[in-house]
Amino acid sequence: MEGRKRTGTSNRRPIFGGTGSGTVDTATAVGILQGLNNAGFETNEELSDMYVKYRADRPIISINDGQDWTLPEVPAADYSDEIMENAKEFSDKAAIVISRTGGEGADLPTDMGPIMDGSTMDIGTKYMKGSYTNNSSEYDDFQAGQSYLELSQTEKDLVDMVCSEFDDIIIIYNGANPLELGWTEDYKQIKSVLLCARAGATGFNALGNIIAGNVNSSGKTTDTWLRDLHQAPYFNNIGHFAYTNTQDVSDAAKEAWERADGIVSFVNYSESIYVGYRFYETADQENLIDYDDTVLYPFGYGLSYTTFE
Repeated sequence: MEGRKRTGTSNRRPIFGGTGSGTVDTATAVGILQGLNNAGFETNEELSDMYVKYRADRPIISINDGQDWTLPEVPAADYSDEIMENAKEFSDKAAIVISRTGGEGADLPTDMGPIMDGSTMDIGTKYMKGSYTNNSSEYDDFQAGQSYLELSQTEKDLVDMVCSEFDDIIIIYNGANPLELGWTEDYKQIKSVLLCARAGATGFNALGNIIAGNVNSSGKTTDTWLRDLHQAPYFNNIGHFAYTNTQDVSDAAKEAWERADGIVSFVNYSESIYVGYRFYETADQENLIDYDDTVLYPFGYGLSYTTFE
């Protein structure tokens, strides 16, 4: 089967599961490249070796010791002319893999600013401790105010580079949380976007078969995907909100279980029934938002081969 250039460091270190009880034994799990190979594709080993050399492991998101939110990605400037020419000779098609992790015990950062400058490491609670290592000394991957579910600068540069070299590109998003994907509409070279959430032990076999056209990619979105997550009504309710007058409860928890952190926290859930499509459809009718400008992929969006003429 025809080869495909695989770009994005995540193709060698994909997200198999979540943190805590969502972890997967990655030693025996089928990875993205293996899943593609099993479906009959040849993959660009020169690029794969480059990604492994850059970083062989994936940062750990620990609910006990803090979170390393680093998104290891080879800077576009590090792709030599020879590597790019070899990639174009290998295939006239490319796939960019972008991954995001997450799980129990730690909300994804809504503002990467304090993560980037390290100030969250001083807060003193494991639920807030977070760090990030830039992929380049020339720029910051994120600016203050950007969320973890936006593209990093290195990822933006990668997309620009690949789109400048290839005319037939698939974006594969490997993550469970809706990523901001409005940027995919800015590139005519991007022909399709495929959601491949946490794949578990063997799910990437299905990815290969879907791309090969061996199976029907008829899955539908189970959430509403926005162009800008700041427009989500729940966005301000994400974070760690700790009570400050519950010392007696904290002391009792620590006395009962030595591993207890003693933190008593809450979430101010204020959306009522207006979550997901219920909010956006209602807000559009009330002229609070423009639905088409706000929603990229509505609840239930998806492609089925049976709709083709």
